[in-house]
Amino acid sequence: MAAPFLHEFTYQAMCQDLLPIHNGTQYRYKFQSSAGTYEDQVATLSDADEIWVKLRHLHMQDAIERLKADFAAFMEENAGFAGKPGQSSVNDMKDMLANLPQFKEMREKFSLHLNMAPECMDKYQNMHLEDVAKVEQACATGKTPEGKTPKGIVEDMVPLIADRTLPSRDKIRIIALYIMYRQGIPDEDKRRLFEHARLTMLEQDAVNALTLLGVRLKRTSADKDLKVMKQKPEDDDYELSRYHPLVKTMLDDHISNKLDPIQFPYVRNAPGPSTPMATPAPVTASTTSLRSARPGWTAKPSQKAVVSKEAKQRLIVFVIGGMTYSEMREAYVMGQKKNKEIYIGSSHIITPVEFMDDLKQLAHQGMGSKALPNGLQYQERSYQEAYEQKWWTRDPPPRPRPQPRPQPGPQQPRPGSAALAAPAASPSSSSLSAHSSHSYDGRGEKEKKKKRHFFG
Repeated sequence: MAAPFLHEFTYQAMCQDLLPIHNGTQYRYKFQSSAGTYEDQVATLSDADEIWVKLRHLHMQDAIERLKADFAAFMEENAGFAGKPGQSSVNDMKDMLANLPQFKEMREKFSLHLNMAPECMDKYQNMHLEDVAKVEQACATGKTPEGKTPKGIVEDMVPLIADRTLPSRDKIRIIALYIMYRQGIPDEDKRRLFEHARLTMLEQDAVNALTLLGVRLKRTSADKDLKVMKQKPEDDDYELSRYHPLVKTMLDDHISNKLDPIQFPYVRNAPGPSTPMATPAPVTASTTSLRSARPGWTAKPSQKAVVSKEAKQRLIVFVIGGMTYSEMREAYVMGQKKNKEIYIGSSHIITPVEFMDDLKQLAHQGMGSKALPNGLQYQERSYQEAYEQKWWTRDPPPRPRPQPRPQPGPQQPRPGSAALAAPAASPSSSSLSAHSSHSYDGRGEKEKKKKRHFFG
């Protein structure tokens, strides 16, 4: 549960957390043209961008160094546009890009990442993320950078959450990680943390909703420590990137056949102890005489799939309820390190901001959240009702019958137009009175007499 709350400092995760990227792919920035003017540009982050593919899983410091090296190599290939010696900063490279009108495609790609990387670093400095990340890493790993048990987390945490300049979403992340590190705290301590952080009721709901996801919020003296999966520290980790999502530990144990079958039970019969998880052997082509063999172009394609000589073991991981960019990175890195084909997927990709927004609505059955805007709307029903609701198509309603056209009634005089009113009936104009709306003839009197006689 710690992965959605942590500040990640790899390139893709940091950009998705700090920058306004729409739907995870669309990023708007200022592009400097060859004329020196700035234009609004919308870039798409996808696998079609070679620079994005190279940098997205690197730590931000390594990504900036790689970006500088690639830009220097690009300038060396185009020696006529080489800049002055000593221009190695990101801002200097942005100025040099304006003088490359011939290479529009590469110019736009470099310009995109030369805008994204400095913007992330500016927010890193302005939002005091170094101090925030130290507390987050201590809570998530349970260790200091020296490998010892942290002792001064509260002293480092309280000034941060009391800082008015720190956004409330970062305070929620710190408090949530601290509660998970302590495996629950007394209600009075939680109330004091909320007061120091000045959280609203809706922001407090985001923290309290963690209990619906299996997190223990309240702890008493009788509660025991919960069993958690321990992480293996690595020597090449940055101090502020020591935590690795549990997907890494799970994949590592699964490949080495050490995964706990209680936490991750088999959905089918478990393999025997003599069934190691080995990489399939490469397929060797059979030697056949060219004289006796039939031409290959006359044979129909076989139904059997042709296995590549470099076939790798394939692992498929599906995370229910959303996965983070850090978990996606671990799958990529583990696949390259272990020489495996690892596919990771989920119902959707979550960022820390979106995850906290969903937590705020979780206590209200998800009403108003991005994942479930209409809420759960759960109701008990029989199997037949569920089947009919999913598969039964109702007949369209019958077409309404055409309504008879209303008969044109007598024209009513307009108000104030007495001169246009029909003249009063006179005994001398009996033939015209039959068509007047204010007169009648003797037939109506006879009909009335008949009706009285009929009912009488």
